[in-house]
Amino acid sequence: MVTKDRAVELVESLLSRTRQESPWMAGLPELAVLDVEERALGWLVFWQSVEYVHSR
Repeated sequence: MVTKDRAVELVESLLSRTRQESPWMAGLPELAVLDVEERALGWLVFWQSVEYVHSR
C-alpha cells in the first residue's frame, strides 16, 4: 500500500501539473492538500484553496 506521505506527494504533484497544463486552471486559486484519511483501499486526500487551508 502507498504510504500517507506518498499519497500526499502524488496529489500535490497532480495539482501542480494540472495547474501548469490546463489554461482553465490559471484563473482559479492555488490548491493545497487539506486533509488525508486512511480507507480500506488506500488514502482519501482532500484539497482546497491555499487561502482556506491557511485560515483554518
